[in-house]
Amino acid sequence: GLRAQRRTGLSVQMAQLGLQWEFMSRRYAQVVVNIGRTLEEWQFSSDPDDYAKGVGLILGIDTPIGPAEFIAHADDDDFFTYLNIGYKF
Repeated sequence: GLRAQRRTGLSVQMAQLGLQWEFMSRRYAQVVVNIGRTLEEWQFSSDPDDYAKGVGLILGIDTPIGPAEFIAHADDDDFFTYLNIGYKF
């Protein structure tokens, strides 16, 4: 969904929903949907247009050096893909 640290502010409002399915031994797919916004001061809004939205698809396999994942994400502004190999630090 939304790229980490893409938006900045003193207050963060975010919700995320994800589903992971292991379709073969050590191989999995994830779907993630999120919505959020950043503000300088906490202020709740029920208007969906005030929030950035994103969706992501991850295909991965567990390896001896950590997961190898192909990741595709889309948000309000872009679509991007990348490959992650090994554990995230």
